[in-house]
Amino acid sequence: MERFAAAAQWKTYAGPWQLREDLEHESAWAKYRQPLEFAEFTATFSGYHATWRPTEQSPERAIGTRVCPDEFCLLDPTATGETLRYIATARLVADSWRATLYGQYYDWDMFSNPTYDFQIHQFDRRWTSGGRFERTLLKSARFNADVGVEVRYDDIGNVGLDHTDARAFVENLGKNSVRESSEALYAEGTWIVTDALRLMAGLRGDFYSIHVDAKSPVSSAGNKSDHQAQWKVPVNSASRQSKVHGSSVRDCAIWVHPLVADNSQRASSDQAPNLRAAYSHGHYSYYGELLNALDHRGKDVVYWYAAHVPGLDPPGFQEEGRISRAEEPRTVRVGLKYEF
Repeated sequence: MERFAAAAQWKTYAGPWQLREDLEHESAWAKYRQPLEFAEFTATFSGYHATWRPTEQSPERAIGTRVCPDEFCLLDPTATGETLRYIATARLVADSWRATLYGQYYDWDMFSNPTYDFQIHQFDRRWTSGGRFERTLLKSARFNADVGVEVRYDDIGNVGLDHTDARAFVENLGKNSVRESSEALYAEGTWIVTDALRLMAGLRGDFYSIHVDAKSPVSSAGNKSDHQAQWKVPVNSASRQSKVHGSSVRDCAIWVHPLVADNSQRASSDQAPNLRAAYSHGHYSYYGELLNALDHRGKDVVYWYAAHVPGLDPPGFQEEGRISRAEEPRTVRVGLKYEF
């Protein structure tokens, strides 16, 4: 058994847009295993970092005008995004117990402009830590019984929303720090009646506590705690499982979705097949993808709301209508992976 494994990936993408999407994405993953006298120890790390220029939906009434020549135009060239996440996990697995500790750092920062007359800046930075301990009380050919405890703590140091203009600060709309904790106790048992039938029962109790501090005059603050108890008695049929898992994800249906509550505006779903081929040799993997193979000119998303079209509408004017994001045309993507 290999004790150490790792992988890394770098992606870049421009897209068909009037202004390059400029996606830069780096990610890494590593895992280490070490057998001990009393348990097996596993440590895992994963992380990613990405920057991009958001390619948002556009008012369809603007498409074909001097400010938006086609469906790939960009009405706010100042929108940007950046995010990162790092997760570390340590786990011990013994014959009759399992223990896990984890920590995570997350940062999200994005400027966007869905109505094109009110740019917003969203930010969220947090630390998360937690753990789980589970012990097997009974394990036999027909019966299993486990008990466990879980804890989690979120320290959200900075989360909120600003009104901006071309990424320049205008006003704060909300800014808080949040500390949230949760603790849980649970027990569950399984009775294997036959090879095709299992009876399961579980009981779980959770306690939550949250503390919110205001970091700006327009923000709210407060404290809240709560608890809940729940139980479950599912019936797990092996024959039913095999039937469900046998369905193919390639079976697709086309649906029609209402855009407004009275269903007066509707958007049709569509589908675009993708093809992928890959070849592995030693530590290297080569792959090629053909996205939207039939070059279908559909929509990724469709909304109905009021929006402003800069360069066409007078200041302060908004008009309700379809807001959509074009599906990207037929695209060829190639890649190379190296595994350590």
